[in-house]
Amino acid sequence: MSKNKDKQSTGLMPFLAFVAVLLIGIWATIVFIINQIDGITIDGPIVGLLNAVGVALGAIVAAVYSFRFARARGMVWFIIWVLAVIVIVVFIVLGIVI
Repeated sequence: MSKNKDKQSTGLMPFLAFVAVLLIGIWATIVFIINQIDGITIDGPIVGLLNAVGVALGAIVAAVYSFRFARARGMVWFIIWVLAVIVIVVFIVLGIVI
């Protein structure tokens, strides 16, 4: 049973999900900075809705899959994961990136 648990936390999908969480966090930060500097926003209710649904689903799936990967790697990886998830949630809730 221990082997199966280790394999689940170190496979390709959890690693890719971990990378996705980091990239979404970085993307959210960049979008926030660009919006502050240039005032660029995405217009249109349909585009906004699709963007919001896509970002939310992508973030949820990536966060769920990457949890075990980050936890299995140790405290530093887990803290990085938690910080990225917090950035994603804050920016989505505040509506900054959608």
